[in-house]
Amino acid sequence: MARALAALGLGVACLALLAPDSWAAAPVVSTTAAIETALRTGRYENARHAADTLAHKRGVATRAAILGARAERALGLYDEARRRLELAAVQAPDDLPLRAELVRLADARGDRGAVKDLVNRGYDDWERGRVDRKDPDDLLAMAVLVRHDNNWE
Repeated sequence: MARALAALGLGVACLALLAPDSWAAAPVVSTTAAIETALRTGRYENARHAADTLAHKRGVATRAAILGARAERALGLYDEARRRLELAAVQAPDDLPLRAELVRLADARGDRGAVKDLVNRGYDDWERGRVDRKDPDDLLAMAVLVRHDNNWE
């Protein structure tokens, strides 16, 4: 019996050494670039938790909220994503990429009224010159807003 247990222990140890990396614990994600990588590789829970840790860091909180909401949207956690984005919108009400993510979420939920309001705010910002036309993030956000407009006049 003792030999059988020793052999079993040796077998488990060998399996642990030969196990693929996918069996290993997921690495801790601590930057927005790492969160983006986690999103691209389908590690949505890791991205979500990492976004939580970055949510209070100055300079990256809004971007972390956007990435965390994308992970939650991918997991079907629309209410949590909305809460996350709305909290970030209180801190950065004029952030266009944040507004674009809110539009994506509202569209996924079928909330056409919210989409229309957010798109109209984007148009107002554009017409009043509040959009940095040399910032690729702002331009991409405007493209998302226009794409969700559905105004084919």
